[in-house]
Amino acid sequence: MRNRIIRITGICVALVMVLTLSFSFIATPQVAAQPVQKHGGTIVENFDRPLQYRLPGVPSRYDWWIIDDENGVQNYGHPCDPKGISCVTWMHEHGDSFARLTINPDPNPPAVLGYNNVELSELQTEFSYNLGKERWCPSPHHEIVWTERMRFGANYGEDGSGGATGSSGNWLWNSYPQEVNGNVVLNPVTAVGFAWGEQGTAFGLLDGLAVEVLKDNQPLYFNKVRAPQTPLVMSDWMTWTTTWYRLPSGQDRVTFEVSQYGHTYQVGDSGPVDSVGCLSLTHWNDIQFVTGFNLDGSFQVEMHNPTSPDNWDLTYLKITQK
Repeated sequence: MRNRIIRITGICVALVMVLTLSFSFIATPQVAAQPVQKHGGTIVENFDRPLQYRLPGVPSRYDWWIIDDENGVQNYGHPCDPKGISCVTWMHEHGDSFARLTINPDPNPPAVLGYNNVELSELQTEFSYNLGKERWCPSPHHEIVWTERMRFGANYGEDGSGGATGSSGNWLWNSYPQEVNGNVVLNPVTAVGFAWGEQGTAFGLLDGLAVEVLKDNQPLYFNKVRAPQTPLVMSDWMTWTTTWYRLPSGQDRVTFEVSQYGHTYQVGDSGPVDSVGCLSLTHWNDIQFVTGFNLDGSFQVEMHNPTSPDNWDLTYLKITQK
């Protein structure tokens, strides 16, 4: 089993502290994925067919890697890990087909609870960093528009309340965990997207739904998502839209919208920020909770075993370069 690393998913919001949503990452050795040659274009996924569970080293034209982490061990090729804790399953309900990302309670957790996570990603995590495989790279007048339709379990509140644990969300990122000689190296994180954190995460500074832009571990933009009149109903279908521009100046600008019940809210606008380069898609659901910070800025974290299933559903995804 490899050394645990922290996958940082948040942003600086107070004085000298870089406060982030985070999750640890442990994995067993796997065979690297082959480089892809696609750039830009369009991906549309409406989950109208059962998911495919790719295996490392086996060629596939499927767009997604599905990875189930249970107690720090990566699992491929099946909907769930062998204990049934971490699962990505295909479901059809009331006319909707969707992928469900679930963390179940561990009925027999180890003395020290390990990292449980599910991941649906465009590239194979650990074997894609800095290889030029990131597909999405805007240019002036050719922005990236990324739309997803999803819902969360009844225990997810817009402000982090409700009882769900850990963190979850979707990102365009640089797939920065890297396998090196049997260990995982944490490279600087660059990412754009939405993230949800359990109530109380980082003293409440990072709980609930938020949007963010990070470059090389540095926070460029952060904003909590709060509907202006009534809170978002996280358990009902809503649409998240991220539009990522590359400006003629070479800087980037990212805007974020949420739509539900016929209302559309702009929930973030980064304005001009440093360019974040080229990125790939990822989605996750984990159990890690930030409790504090050490004097050197490192994180104090603990794993929260959920008391009931924590899940979120993804029914539609479209990303395109204009």
